[in-house]
Amino acid sequence: MTENQASVAALTNRLVQSNAEVERLQYEFILISRMELANNKLLEELRNRNKALEENKRLLQDQAMQHKVLLDDANSQLKIILKKLSNSKKRIKLQRVVAKYVVLNDDFKKNYADIIEQYADVIGHHNPKQRIKHVIWLIDKNYELEQVCGITALAICFFSVLHE
Repeated sequence: MTENQASVAALTNRLVQSNAEVERLQYEFILISRMELANNKLLEELRNRNKALEENKRLLQDQAMQHKVLLDDANSQLKIILKKLSNSKKRIKLQRVVAKYVVLNDDFKKNYADIIEQYADVIGHHNPKQRIKHVIWLIDKNYELEQVCGITALAICFFSVLHE
């Protein structure tokens, strides 16, 4: 019987070891199950965060597109304003040039009137050579002033047409 007892003792010992091993494996299984549960929760949380990030990314892209449209609109309006400002500056320059020609024309008219007066005085000269020389000078000066007045009048017309 000893042999049976030894065999039973060995089997009991082996059963105890197997039970200990089963308990250890059950404990490890519980630990692994808990870890798997924790991992699943973390995975779900990561998925939720990823969805939130995707939504934020989409919103930011929409806002960026809206800002681009607004920026493009502002740039086009700025170009229009700058063009108007440039045209206004050109108009002011033309007005200044026309004003200068008007003043110059007035000066030429005064000179013309002075020359006509001198011509009238010369007609009263008693020395014929002096009178002829002076009359020729007056005729040349008169012709020169008429040419300048004509050119000035054309310039004024040209600038007034451009101004309109």
